[in-house]
Amino acid sequence: MDLGRSASTYREAEDLFKDFRGRRAGMIKALTTDFTKFYQQCDPEKDNLYLYAFADETWEVRERPEKVLTEFPELVIGINLARDVTEEKRWLANVACHSDAWLLSFSLYWSLRFGFDKETRRQLFVMINTLPTISEVFLGAANNGEKETIPSNSIKDGPSSEKASKIGPLTTTRDTWQHSRRGRQIKDDEDDDEDEHEHDDDDDDNDDDDDDDDDDDDAEDDGTCGACSKTHRQGEFWICCDACKKWYHAECVRITPSQAEQIKQYKCPRCCRRKTPSA
Repeated sequence: MDLGRSASTYREAEDLFKDFRGRRAGMIKALTTDFTKFYQQCDPEKDNLYLYAFADETWEVRERPEKVLTEFPELVIGINLARDVTEEKRWLANVACHSDAWLLSFSLYWSLRFGFDKETRRQLFVMINTLPTISEVFLGAANNGEKETIPSNSIKDGPSSEKASKIGPLTTTRDTWQHSRRGRQIKDDEDDDEDEHEHDDDDDDNDDDDDDDDDDDDAEDDGTCGACSKTHRQGEFWICCDACKKWYHAECVRITPSQAEQIKQYKCPRCCRRKTPSA
């Protein structure tokens, strides 16, 4: 990972600001003029990817390295996983937001690392604030409908309304969703039983069916995370893969509740790596 320039390069606030401005320009280029190239490189079938920019205004999409320096600000990993399950402009806006956050943390990290005093840090962030954020640049271009920035023919218009109905499980805790799911199953069973009040024997049969449904649920979900195999605890945020139906700790698959709200059909990293068999 590029850790920035040498310590001698960052002697003054202007030096670090120049580095910030170059990396910012690279990320803006990836999300605007180089959009098609960026979109194609964010392949959901690959491992967790992230967008990285250099001080010379260039950018690249990278895979997360096996060893990451814990003290260095880390970019959001897995931007490719949400590409095909999120509306295009919303996905790009989310990448822009995380890129802004990383650039600020990057600048603060180096300003502290090389001993900038209070006044020098103030000068640095005054200069940074004279520039619009990546999000502001992207949203301004998107709202203006610039063809060279945001293609008019969207590569992906987003999932159908039928698939969008699956958002619910992603925005709730595991226990809440299981409770609501079972509630819908019981309600459907009651609606289908038109002779409930005419045959007493049917009531007993329905009770047995409910027990069978409970057993099926227990068999389908053993209450452990598909990544770490640990059991669920009250209040933890989990997410269910729409492909393999396995549950995961959100932290294990690097998904935040806010990201889950924007994903209309979630696929876990394991399912994303599975390639579709050739015809």
